[in-house]
Amino acid sequence: MIRRSISLLFIILVVITQESTLAQPADPLGFDTIIYGSNPEAGNYLTIRGIKMYYESYGTGEPLLMIHGNGGSINSFMNQIPYFSKNYKVIAADSRAQGKSVDTNDSLSFEMMADDFSALLDVLGIDSCNVLGWSDGGINGLLLAIRHPEKVKRLVVTGANLWPDSTAIRVSDYLWGLNYYDTLGKLPQTPDIINSRNS
Repeated sequence: MIRRSISLLFIILVVITQESTLAQPADPLGFDTIIYGSNPEAGNYLTIRGIKMYYESYGTGEPLLMIHGNGGSINSFMNQIPYFSKNYKVIAADSRAQGKSVDTNDSLSFEMMADDFSALLDVLGIDSCNVLGWSDGGINGLLLAIRHPEKVKRLVVTGANLWPDSTAIRVSDYLWGLNYYDTLGKLPQTPDIINSRNS
């Protein structure tokens, strides 16, 4: 009788343990294991305005476009996407010539990138959305609101420059950037070098 009770207790414990294990998230510590900016389940490419733009979508609700800073990618928002995707349909895109977005052209401007985001929204069938951007993404968000005001419902930016030219940085940084740009121009022009030079 005792042996049967112990066996039954053991079986119950095994079943409870298995059920609780199945109910836990993939990561027992609760960390998000998605690699944002490289998630085939959420990622897509669109050919718009002469470039191949990469974007990812998460969540449901009111659309929220997230625009990363210079030289960044969707992965820059790895801490923000999980939070906002609980209440919004998050659309995060790699800007022209950055991240996984491919641009083989030889010029780049904030205006071009703002128009890219407008075209992205058009293709996705989004008339207007909330926009969050930082640094160069903030500049792109401001220009999106200026050039396509009907597309921007609410706008949150941080770290955007009023004048995104040489007056926005120290002279030494500006000269370093010019030297870096010239050095990249002397290297074999692979897609990675072209993207680095254009960002």
